Amino acid sequence: SSLSRDDEFSITQDTSATMLAPQQSFVYGALLDWKISRRFTFTGDFQGSQYKADINSSDKAGGSAWKQELKWKGGGASARAAYSMVGAQFMSFASPSIVPDRKTLDLEASLPAADWSTFSLAYNTYQDNLDADPAKTTTKHAQTSVGNTSRVFGGTMLSASWMMNAAVGEPAAVQDNKTTTLSFSVLQPIRSNTLSASVQQTAFRDNTGLSNDLDTQLFSLSGSFRVSTRLSASAGVVKSETKDKVDGTAAGNNTLNGSLTYARPGGSVAFQLWTTLSSGENDSTLTPSEYSTLTVNFETIWMKSRSSKLTFGVGAISRTDKVYPVNDGTDLSVLTRYNYSF
Repeated sequence: SSLSRDDEFSITQDTSATMLAPQQSFVYGALLDWKISRRFTFTGDFQGSQYKADINSSDKAGGSAWKQELKWKGGGASARAAYSMVGAQFMSFASPSIVPDRKTLDLEASLPAADWSTFSLAYNTYQDNLDADPAKTTTKHAQTSVGNTSRVFGGTMLSASWMMNAAVGEPAAVQDNKTTTLSFSVLQPIRSNTLSASVQQTAFRDNTGLSNDLDTQLFSLSGSFRVSTRLSASAGVVKSETKDKVDGTAAGNNTLNGSLTYARPGGSVAFQLWTTLSSGENDSTLTPSEYSTLTVNFETIWMKSRSSKLTFGVGAISRTDKVYPVNDGTDLSVLTRYNYSF
């Protein structure tokens, strides 16, 4: 987490020319949830919408969306298949995550190989431009993934996964790329402490030649520690490197972070200190960079009751840029925050 800071240029931004018209969306629908048997469940959902870009205008657009989903569960295994279609004119303010003009197929399965090991399979594909608008590029996207999670030696968790993303446009000369990711992680609990490590390798290939092919390696190591009943700590390091397969340039990023949390007896007051040191370097002749950023934050949290708490914090950010020294500087911040839940 980090302290909240205002944009230093926010009070100089001129919004007098910005015109925002009042908008309106009206959505209606129906849902069917059918338990076919002990193992199978079917869900059908339909929604229709009416949308006005300006309430004061009589112009409006109507669209529809529907989804069908079949689930199966039995013997520790499970599977799901879903197909949905969202019209190009569908608009719902209550569901901003729904992407219009798209049909999607989802397939998932979880298969236990043993009581200590489980395999997962997933396939997702979608296509847009459902109205075949000649002014738009039709995109077909497909994602395939295979993973395994195993518990060995009583508590050690091992995870491995492979995933491929492919996107092809019509015509393919506009978009045709593929990203393959291979990852492995291990998590080891030690009493009340936890250690984890992960490695990931990603390969991006663009068959159109519009973007350079890239290879990325990422390594992370982290731990959380219970020092005492009142004091806990965490620390981690993330290192990544990206190599351009076309021009041979390389870019790297490193992040170190740590935190301490102390709760006074009674639990009404807690103190938190965390710091992050991040650095990056790029040897490209066109966009060279070499910088580092140090962030330090301290917060005092007063739990006034079960439903309310008051937070006071101070923080600092120090930036160093060897390529563009004009970006060097230090920012100090102070915050107060009151939370009430009901």
